Amino acid sequence: MKLPGFRDKKNKPLYSMKMPAFITSPYRTIVILIIVLVTTGCANLHFLESESKPELESAPITQEAFQQLQQKIKHLEKIVQEKNTIILKQQKHQQQQVQAQQDTSHEAARTRLKLHRLATKPSAASTIAEVEVAINRFTKDPTSVTNQNLQTQAQFLFDTATKLYAHNEYASSMNYAAQAYEIISMAADKNRGTSTSKYPIVTFQVPVTLHTITDANLRKESSKNSVRLFTLEKGTALTANAYQGNWFRVQTEDNNQGWVLNTLVETRMNNGY
Repeated sequence: MKLPGFRDKKNKPLYSMKMPAFITSPYRTIVILIIVLVTTGCANLHFLESESKPELESAPITQEAFQQLQQKIKHLEKIVQEKNTIILKQQKHQQQQVQAQQDTSHEAARTRLKLHRLATKPSAASTIAEVEVAINRFTKDPTSVTNQNLQTQAQFLFDTATKLYAHNEYASSMNYAAQAYEIISMAADKNRGTSTSKYPIVTFQVPVTLHTITDANLRKESSKNSVRLFTLEKGTALTANAYQGNWFRVQTEDNNQGWVLNTLVETRMNNGY
C-alpha cells in the first residue's frame, strides 16, 4: 500500500509495511499517521538535545589579571598574619594578667601571715614609731601640699593603727601602720611626678585596702587615655598592690585588675575605727 503524501529522495512513493489482518482499512490510515508522528518526534528530540549541549570553552586569563590575583592573595595572607599576631599578643597579655593577679593574691596572703607572726607589742610599737617619723618628715617638705590627699590617707591609716594598738590588737595595728607607710612613701617619691611613661611601676610591700569615693573608671593602663575596662561604682572595695605616677594598680574582689586614679579612692577601714 502506498503512503499518501510521503515520497523518498527519488520522489518515488513510499510503501507501508503489511498491516495485520485484524486492522481494518478505516484504521490503517490512523495507525500509519501515529507511526510517522512518533518517528519524526524522536528525530526532532534527538536534534534538540544535541543543539542544547554547546561545548563550554574556558576564557583565557591574561598575565595582568593573574598578577592581580597573586597580589590579592598576598594581601589577604598578610591580613591573616596580622590578625594572628594580635590574637597571640592578647592571649599573652591575658596570661600575664592572670599571673599578676595570682602573684598579688599570694603576696597579700604571705604578708598577712608574716604580720600575724610578728604581731607582738614591741614590734607593733616599733612599726608605728617608724611610720610616725616618715609622716612628720613628709609634712615638713614644702612640696607636700601637692600630695595632700595621699598625706591625709596615710595619716588616717596611722591614727587607726594607734587606736588598734591601744586595744591590744597588734596584728591589725601593724597591718594599718604598714599600709600608712606605703602611702606616705608613695607621696614622698620625688621620681613619681605626674607622667607615668617615664617612671617604673612601684610594688607595695604590703597591699593597701581602698574603696572608691565616687564612680570611677578602671583602666587597662595608668593613663586617662588608656582603654576603660569598666566603671567601678561608688564604695567598691579594692586592694592596691602598686602605683605608677598618680595611679594605683588595684584588684577588685572578683579578681579584675586595672588602674584607678588616686584621687578617686580612699583608705578603707575594716574594724570600725
